[in-house]
Amino acid sequence: GSGLFGHSAIYLGTPAELQALGMFNDAELAKHEEALMRDMLIVESAQRHNTGLSTLAYVGDTDRIAVLRPKGISKAARKQAIRSGFERIGRKFDHHFRLDTPDKLYCTELIDQMLPQLKLPRHEVYGREIIYPDDLVKMAARGSRLDFVAAVAADRENWRKVSVGDLIADIAMAGD
Repeated sequence: GSGLFGHSAIYLGTPAELQALGMFNDAELAKHEEALMRDMLIVESAQRHNTGLSTLAYVGDTDRIAVLRPKGISKAARKQAIRSGFERIGRKFDHHFRLDTPDKLYCTELIDQMLPQLKLPRHEVYGREIIYPDDLVKMAARGSRLDFVAAVAADRENWRKVSVGDLIADIAMAGD
């Protein structure tokens, strides 16, 4: 099965944070300045719109969100990751979930390409390697290359804060 989390994306930071990193001097990023100023601060590869920028409101339209942060990433590595994300905008979504076709991307593959130093775990499925979003949460639970920041879960009525332990239990229940 694909697990509890069906999607993953990268929050790039606020326009002010991107400005402080000197990212608006980057030609690739400058092309998207207007979108960034409209709060399209998340880069993702999704079936509905391929690889592109989205708002938190759009990505957050779900019943569970975990916020994770790469550990010990230098300023230079952050800039490289952000640049890498912008270079991939417009690439088609990979409906076959193949890591060996880098011209087409799925969500965790995009993260793997943007932050190769995370060394995301691979699983062999139907003769090909795949990266599951649940594995990012598991890495954060172990404190392995990702820090757990916060998580929320929703039912029909409202949102509640959940712990990383709750998420790991939910992942186990999802029959990973």
